[in-house]
Amino acid sequence: MKSSIAATLLIAAVALSISATAQNVYKCADGSYSQSACAGGVALPSDTQTRAQIATARANAKRDAKAADAMEKARLQQEARVVPRPLAAAKTPPSNKPKRTSAKKKKADEFVAIVPGSGKKPTKKKKSSA
Repeated sequence: MKSSIAATLLIAAVALSISATAQNVYKCADGSYSQSACAGGVALPSDTQTRAQIATARANAKRDAKAADAMEKARLQQEARVVPRPLAAAKTPPSNKPKRTSAKKKKADEFVAIVPGSGKKPTKKKKSSA
């Protein structure tokens, strides 16, 4: 109900602002048009819509406002029917797998190159005391 009143007021405000901004147009004797009166000029009506056109526009605006209200009501009913579901992550049971505890490997003091396919164990070079 609130939205239909607001829509009606909005439409009325737009209609009033459009008619308030209309300016007089004059047709001059030489066939040109002007915003200011000219010699031998005739003022033309700024509102060129007929009463029937105005009535049709108002009827269309009312029809559109009713349709908008009906759509809003249907949307609200549909939203009320939806049951919120908890997040999937919240339902996940805790795993029974043991946690991995990775022991940190000690860093090698020096780089050791391994020859692929040699079958030999790498040997570390001793630090020279120089």
